[in-house]
Amino acid sequence: MYRYFLRDFKFISIRESHHAEELSKILNRAVYHTLDPTLLVPREVFEEISSNHFKPIHEKHILFYNLDPGLLPFTEVLEKLLNLPVVIYKSPITIYERLLYSKWLENKFSFYHLGPSDFISLLKHADLVFTNSYHGLALSVLTFRPVKLNKFL
Repeated sequence: MYRYFLRDFKFISIRESHHAEELSKILNRAVYHTLDPTLLVPREVFEEISSNHFKPIHEKHILFYNLDPGLLPFTEVLEKLLNLPVVIYKSPITIYERLLYSKWLENKFSFYHLGPSDFISLLKHADLVFTNSYHGLALSVLTFRPVKLNKFL
């Protein structure tokens, strides 16, 4: 499957070295190990990508960029502790997620449906980013946002 779908690509790079090695074997050609795409360009590129027309729903907010529904109770803690509204990066898809998220998404803005430029804008204007995502951390650093990694709570 990989050979078929990647046959016309002139150059292939991937951020994990072991995946680059495996894909090189499968494709029988060089696949290069490189930095994550978020680190390949200067922060000015993200400034350009950031939407100029998008205004966050709350001027001051905490961006909860999290992929684990088990951490949703922290949205209430953060809101009360910092007295700021929380914007959540997730839209529940499955019935199970809808049940888990229903309480936490009540009266909160979820931006999962936004495109990349609006997402970068939302992140850029956040007062705090709470994340368990590598890209959440990398993009927060690039946009100079304060970050709280939930692994270290």
